[in-house]
Amino acid sequence: MQLTRRAFVAATLGTPLANAARAADGFLRPPPSSTDPRYAAYSLQGAYAASESPLAMVLPRSRTRVLVFYPAGAPSGRLVVFSHGLLSEPQVYRALLGHWATHGFVVACPIHDDSLMERGLRMRSAAADGGAAWNLGGVAGDAEAWRARAQACISALDEVATISNAINMVALSERPLVTGHGFGAFTGMLLSGATARSKEGDTLAIPDQRFYASALLSPYGEGAFGLDASSWEGVARPVLAVTGKGDLDASGQDGIRRTDVFTKSPAGYKHLAMIRDATPGMFTGQRAGSDPRELMRFDDVKAVTTAFMKAYGYHDTQAFADICGDWFLQASLRRLDFAYR
Repeated sequence: MQLTRRAFVAATLGTPLANAARAADGFLRPPPSSTDPRYAAYSLQGAYAASESPLAMVLPRSRTRVLVFYPAGAPSGRLVVFSHGLLSEPQVYRALLGHWATHGFVVACPIHDDSLMERGLRMRSAAADGGAAWNLGGVAGDAEAWRARAQACISALDEVATISNAINMVALSERPLVTGHGFGAFTGMLLSGATARSKEGDTLAIPDQRFYASALLSPYGEGAFGLDASSWEGVARPVLAVTGKGDLDASGQDGIRRTDVFTKSPAGYKHLAMIRDATPGMFTGQRAGSDPRELMRFDDVKAVTTAFMKAYGYHDTQAFADICGDWFLQASLRRLDFAYR
């Protein structure tokens, strides 16, 4: 699988990171008059301010590098572990991760070995047009890379006391959530009980029963990264999948294929948000400050993920009711379809 430098930058990094800060300004704008106030509350800044910048630290036991986004001034916050996309890094998602922090979550983000900050640049080679190509096929079947990603997420949970001490607040780990985008969503699926077959033909299963629920942004479906029709039979925990028709990347999978984690896992506490006018960049918010339609998409991503995380992380009964019916369809002015099984 190859992705040219131009396509990679457009699909993964989008516009410069400065736009993410402009997107964050949207947290404070008045909610549109045509939007349900409760929906706006999910998509706008929560009760806390996010930390001015994430805390960078190295976990002492595992030596995992993490960035931690947290609610400034809060005595505690529910732990969320976020796994970034392939060849990306946590700061790309800072508008989304900071938003979750304002709603009372401590978001620990491992910096995976395949990030551009680490060994991701080794995947680069010269393209025929003189630019750069990114050779991603090896990672798609590399069980060791899958294990390394999963272990980095587990390390954040194992060393939660160290994270709490570093941010001077309690990161609550009784009902930790795992979240991720793209390859990070694949990582979240494995930790939630999914299986995948490596290029050597071995079936990999690395669930961690401590993760209570998972929010998966643009998850892969059958046919990618060793996933087959039976891969989700062991996913018995709550799951939210967020995708849409225009949610495309180098895997070539469309939004329908990306719903497999919802349709093929055992019924019970499974949720699906299909954003009708989806784009590959809607999960980062980097274009939300300059494109009104992208701002609405990013608002939808923030709203559905925040409601899901409140429902399962904090046992918020109103949020749970909102994600178990058609309320999101109506409150979003039909910008997204929401399903529950």
